Amino acid sequence: MINAREELLSKIKAGLDPLQSRARREKSVETRLSNPSKHVIPKRAQLDRAKRILLFQQMAEEVAATTSRVSSLNELPETIIEYLSTTTTFACTVKFIRSTIRIIITTI
Repeated sequence: MINAREELLSKIKAGLDPLQSRARREKSVETRLSNPSKHVIPKRAQLDRAKRILLFQQMAEEVAATTSRVSSLNELPETIIEYLSTTTTFACTVKFIRSTIRIIITTI
């Protein structure tokens, strides 16, 4: 009885051209890797920055994420505190120190 691994390997071997030499296959791979084709870039990635941010926010909210917009990082701690205080039964303190956000959450 043939197992899944053997079946997969037999399909791969069958797909290889037995008349093609190893050197020729290696050259083919080398050529393909040295001249990569352009990858598909989704339309949404081609939007300007503001539209990408808006699209991200819309897509996140569609899957039940909560989003808030802040105009600067200085507003971030207060925004986090406000969100956590309205959605949890915890008290929290947020400290923004040298680009690092530290959130201390304690039970009420």
